[in-house]
Amino acid sequence: MASALLPAPSSHGAASEGVLPGDADPRPTLGSLECVHGTAPAAPSPGRIDVLAFLDSWCPDSRDALPVLSRAAEASGGRVQMVALFTEPATQVRAFLSDDGWRRKARFAAVADPDGRVRARYLGTDAPDRGPAAVVIREGRVEWIGRPAAVEGPLQAILDGTWNTGASRRLAMDARREAMAGRRHVGPTADASPLWDRVLTALDERIAAAPASERTPLRVQRTEALLMAGRANEAYAAMEALAGEAPDAAPWLAEVILAVPGGPDRRLDVAIRLLQSAIEAPGGGQPGQWASLGRAWMLAGDPLRAAHATDRAIEGARSLGAAAEDWVAELERVRDDQRRAASAGRPAAAAAPTGGDDPAPAPRTVE
Repeated sequence: MASALLPAPSSHGAASEGVLPGDADPRPTLGSLECVHGTAPAAPSPGRIDVLAFLDSWCPDSRDALPVLSRAAEASGGRVQMVALFTEPATQVRAFLSDDGWRRKARFAAVADPDGRVRARYLGTDAPDRGPAAVVIREGRVEWIGRPAAVEGPLQAILDGTWNTGASRRLAMDARREAMAGRRHVGPTADASPLWDRVLTALDERIAAAPASERTPLRVQRTEALLMAGRANEAYAAMEALAGEAPDAAPWLAEVILAVPGGPDRRLDVAIRLLQSAIEAPGGGQPGQWASLGRAWMLAGDPLRAAHATDRAIEGARSLGAAAEDWVAELERVRDDQRRAASAGRPAAAAAPTGGDDPAPAPRTVE
């Protein structure tokens, strides 16, 4: 979910940068990954273009990209192999794609890359902490890296033979330099302020140039940059404005807040309110939203409310059937930990679950 311009903690030890357009394809064998949807991916072959889309089933941007990826593959007349790699357990991906609506939108192969090893090989070891991305590969060379929702134009140019790989590489290198500047100065210190100004200026330029369909995730990333730059008041004002204009962004904004280390810049009350609004919205109340709400209440020092929210997540996950058994087991473990914390006498505001008819009082912010 983090912006390509922003620093993110690594989940794989020391950071590596990943590939750039023009680099050789580092593709490992995908046959070791479990194919959960469609036909198992074939090995690279001459004359065919491969698109690897790195997604998460819970992510709105990933979900919005599914029909775009399907359309791009089908428009190629068989010249493109489209593969989605979800950084989640196979059971969770299978449960997501068991829904008829999502299955119809994902008309290509989907495999599970639960530990993010393949993703990290292409996008760097910080990649599991970032948003969805797509990589286009032709004849053993990386041609383009970017947001899956924006793949159609570059892919068509690659198919037509008019793509400028060198220009694509220069743009990617510029973005990487901005990211490295952020990693060197991740705190809101006076010395870092000019660098964060550059990051924010770059994001503003991308937002202005992006089509309307791509602006919301970029604006979410901008709120994250503001928080990391120490401009919390401005960040939360931007979140409120964006949540009002694009309610679907509320869970994503909440995740940005939950990722902030404990301190005065982490407004857990805002995160909880955003998640509650998402749950109460038409089509809301998904298991992942309830699970995030449980995590937010736990961070806010209310394990009883956390356990109630996680119970709702478990109910929703169970409705997905046998494919979600592993996820249910993990949620039950989390819920049991929350109940033990509540029994140990930690603060508990009320027994009723939040996000429904019983409004919850504002939680205290944990520092």
